[in-house]
Amino acid sequence: MLETVHPERRKGPMNQQNSAVPPASQQSSEAIMARLLKDGSEADFEAIYRRHAREALDFAYRMLRDVSAAEDAVQEAFTKLYKYRYSYAADKPFKPWFYAIVRSCINDTARSAAKMQTLPPEAFAQLSDAGQPNGGASDDPSGLLIYQEEKAGVFDMLLVLDDESREIVVMHIFQNMTFPEIAQAVDSTADACRMRFSRAMVKLKNLLQTRGEKK
Repeated sequence: MLETVHPERRKGPMNQQNSAVPPASQQSSEAIMARLLKDGSEADFEAIYRRHAREALDFAYRMLRDVSAAEDAVQEAFTKLYKYRYSYAADKPFKPWFYAIVRSCINDTARSAAKMQTLPPEAFAQLSDAGQPNGGASDDPSGLLIYQEEKAGVFDMLLVLDDESREIVVMHIFQNMTFPEIAQAVDSTADACRMRFSRAMVKLKNLLQTRGEKK
């Protein structure tokens, strides 16, 4: 059985432990990044990691459909976030900048993977729980959400979309990103992203109707 390793336990900046992590609920990611730019604090990096790692992992898995590949992409994304943190403009939203990095790492991972072996959603559920301070207990664990999506055939439906459309759908629906934020992340315009999203949703709706007629 393939052993899945959470990015926090891999080599890289996130391996540095510091218990004095500022409460995420009391600070914006932009404020934390501003401090990270100033002094490179381990606690600030850890705060960014804890806030965004799981959703980045969810995004990577929905795009790659491979646990190990998703892990690698997210690990690389956080490594690059730390390495290139000075490219972040403190007066700009954090999420589009971060997802541009994640997206680039996903594309690099996909290109370098000679063959991806898709694992069952249960394996991803274990991965999502691995780094939780409470031992994995959660009212809405990412693994359970993805397992439910798999049962409903959502993953298979997303695969009918081209990569560009799929990432926009995932960013907007699952990552709760606005079209202007998505546009910044994918280097496009909000109108273009909105149009691609609309076309993708029409395609998915038609697929749902076809499946319903066959039942």
